Amino acid sequence: MTDKTADLILFGGKVYTLDAAGTTATAIAVSKGTILAVGSDDQMEKLAGPGARRINMAGAIVLPGLIDSHIHVSSVGQVSEMAFLYDARSIAEIVDRLKDHAQKTRGAVVGRGGNFHESSLAEGRLPTAADLDSVATDRPVMITDVNKTIVNSLVLRTIDPDDLPPGGEAPKDPSGKPLGVFLYAAKMMTPLGGPSASVSPISTEEAIIRGLREAARLGHTGVLDPIVNRESIAAYRAIEREQGLPIRASIMPRLRSATPGELKRMGPLTVTVADLERIGASAGLQEGRLTFGPIKLGFDRWIMHRTALMYEPYVVGQADNFGSTGVPEEELQRQIDEAFGAGWSVGIHTTGDRGVDIVASAIEKGIEKVGQAPGRCHLIHVYYPTDKMFDIAGRCGLAIAAQPTFIRTWGETVRAFVGQERAERFSPLRTMLDRGITVGGGADSPITWHNPWVGIYAAATRKTEGGRILGEKERITVEEALRCYTLGSAAILEKEEIRGSIEVGKLADFTVIDRDILAIDLEQIPATKVLKTIVGGEIAYEA
Repeated sequence: MTDKTADLILFGGKVYTLDAAGTTATAIAVSKGTILAVGSDDQMEKLAGPGARRINMAGAIVLPGLIDSHIHVSSVGQVSEMAFLYDARSIAEIVDRLKDHAQKTRGAVVGRGGNFHESSLAEGRLPTAADLDSVATDRPVMITDVNKTIVNSLVLRTIDPDDLPPGGEAPKDPSGKPLGVFLYAAKMMTPLGGPSASVSPISTEEAIIRGLREAARLGHTGVLDPIVNRESIAAYRAIEREQGLPIRASIMPRLRSATPGELKRMGPLTVTVADLERIGASAGLQEGRLTFGPIKLGFDRWIMHRTALMYEPYVVGQADNFGSTGVPEEELQRQIDEAFGAGWSVGIHTTGDRGVDIVASAIEKGIEKVGQAPGRCHLIHVYYPTDKMFDIAGRCGLAIAAQPTFIRTWGETVRAFVGQERAERFSPLRTMLDRGITVGGGADSPITWHNPWVGIYAAATRKTEGGRILGEKERITVEEALRCYTLGSAAILEKEEIRGSIEVGKLADFTVIDRDILAIDLEQIPATKVLKTIVGGEIAYEA
């Protein structure tokens, strides 16, 4: 076997390379985990070395390997223990799935969705404790999503629905009886207060393995995990050392804040620069399929809790609410400076228009202090970018990790929170791309479902789960959306030279699917099935 002969031939497919010329092909030759050549079946067969493996694509579509630019891997693994409700479209369906799940567990019956909303459920209302009582009355039954948890009567009796935290709501029926619905900050009153709370005791290692396998099942050849602490870093390393990660994983250590409130909320999930030095972790360090990415920071909060920091107030009784931050501006600047001083780039959670301006300005100030950023920095979420932010991003080379699925899953709620005009500008992908911003596609799972085909559909249609088109002018094409989930995410990782497209010399990472998403009706895209996920020429998932 020489460098000019292939040890793997994929043939008989339709290959979208996503190279600059838009080349398509039918076959790919792979040597030692990298792409040797791309072309016709006959051309690639001539490159096959002795003992080369051959995979017949049988007409399937071959894409560059997808990369989720923002997915909480261990949380996805934990949530896999819950009833799957992300695509449930009625209360009856939710109840049926919970009943089925109840047959598989002796303890609490828990379900997870993206955003239970009246407009996306056939009954036109939210589930209540009474609905969940039909699943079980002798053990806890709970469902949770991004901004609410709903409990059965057994759990409800353990909570005082009148003792609400600031920003929390617990609606009641006309007679004054609590419905068992806990909204926004009131979620924290329930046993499922956190974004990925689980009743499962599985280990961190097991959760990471499950999360990565689940990502591979949906076509991801790589992920960027945005919050890791010392425990999860050790777990990732152990998995890679002992059995190998099933797909590529870049991980972002969450830097510890000195702000008391943030330290209390996030402390166990964070690390210090000294921690990273002690365990031999450095920016860009690669250990097999594991890579250390940027430092993760956070600033303002979440639009689904009406806490993204905005220039204009929220609507419907929120005239004095402009959102909030987790840390003061000076602490944000201190953390950026600390990360840069230690040689790490940063990825920063920021959401509202005022928030993104503050964060972009802080990054630029940090760069000015050191002369040059240690690596590519990116902003995470960015629901409402501004001209100021775009100008800074252009000067500093900032990218955006966006979550198109939010448009579909959250759209109706966002409209209620900020009004029609601002809702149409929510996550404006068209504007981002037109302003020359590198955009990486992801899902922020388990906050929303990490199905990239739903994300691509949402980016191309901007259709909410309620059926409304939210900001038609901000649609992007399917190919542009696909590039976000491939080349865009690779660029956030600073790996665009070796990942993100099917070109000679790049890693042999491919996503094989059952339909041509670049040619079919848009409404068929969410039903896309992954046939194979291939990482470095090895099959990570096969249907």
